[in-house]
Amino acid sequence: STCVLVCRSPMLGQSLYLFYDNKPVLAKVKMWAPRACPQLWHVVHEDGDQEDLIEREAREAIETYRVHNELKVGVKVRFCNLRQWKDGVVVRVSQRDHFFGIRCTDKSVKCKMKKSVKYKMKKNKLTYVDARNIKILKDQSN
Repeated sequence: STCVLVCRSPMLGQSLYLFYDNKPVLAKVKMWAPRACPQLWHVVHEDGDQEDLIEREAREAIETYRVHNELKVGVKVRFCNLRQWKDGVVVRVSQRDHFFGIRCTDKSVKCKMKKSVKYKMKKNKLTYVDARNIKILKDQSN
């Protein structure tokens, strides 16, 4: 058993999303064990479950929560789909299932369809992704 020290860590008190079966679970960082190897952040889920995360997992989950809460229609993003990062704009936001509809704006991107047929992404086609696979672009100007 690791002795848990409640020291100063910028992640203490932060909300985050963890995903189980592709469904987000809201949690909060409650404690930090800086002397553990690796360092651990203890999180408590909204349903009362608890777990320890290593730093990378905690940072990624906090960033996912931040991105999820900042996304709205019209925000320019980079998103990952089929292991390829693309530029796009958010056109649909669903708080119920936590997926965001994104229209690809990257005209140079080609995607693979079944049977390895390549095609340019259609402007009207939406891709639905969750906040783990989205990065908000700093430059939001047209």
